[in-house]
Amino acid sequence: MSDLEAPVSVAILAGGGSTRFPGDKALCEYGGTQLYRRAAGAFAPYTDDIFFQVRREQKDLVSAVKRLPADVGPPGICYDLYPGKGPLGGILTALQKAEHRRVFAVAVDLLRVDGRLLEALAARLEGAPQAVVPRWPDGKMEPLCAVYSKELEQAFLSRVEMGLPESMGDGERDPGLGMRRTIELLVSLELDVQFLDIPEFLGEHGLEEDYFSRAREPGDLECGEG
Repeated sequence: MSDLEAPVSVAILAGGGSTRFPGDKALCEYGGTQLYRRAAGAFAPYTDDIFFQVRREQKDLVSAVKRLPADVGPPGICYDLYPGKGPLGGILTALQKAEHRRVFAVAVDLLRVDGRLLEALAARLEGAPQAVVPRWPDGKMEPLCAVYSKELEQAFLSRVEMGLPESMGDGERDPGLGMRRTIELLVSLELDVQFLDIPEFLGEHGLEEDYFSRAREPGDLECGEG
């Protein structure tokens, strides 16, 4: 297992509705590899606690995960405790399920994110911040590939109970909006949220800005019957 600065659980967020896709997005292929396989292979070497956060009706995905080879776990399954509450509900579920104090929550449809990001985030855990989140120079954050601490459970639960925005009001749905607003709230409450400078990280590893790109349309992937 690859060494990190501190033990971290890995939660692969795969419980989204995939409403634009003909089937479960996690079962679609990118570059010849199904998304769930890519995510499991990328992060399993870094932890002894890796699991997929899913909805109960995702039976095909659950079966596929359980068939993964021993060298990637196989990962565990964690059913969403807050259905319909978006990524924040999934991350809250993951915090309550995880064995370790800190959880790297990563969306299954991030096409290029890999262990290099996890290593960079884990390297910033000294001093016990409650979250480490990648951030662009304009302030935009990437909350669906970030490390969160179990100490945030109550704050996240309060936000879930309040309800979360998923649209700026122009009709364009943005599932990550509620998470970004939540992180802004954490900062305003003077909780210890650290940020990873994205251009600096990309430069260190010779990566392009599309490293953080997600599969948003069926045309981005090859989707069969699953």
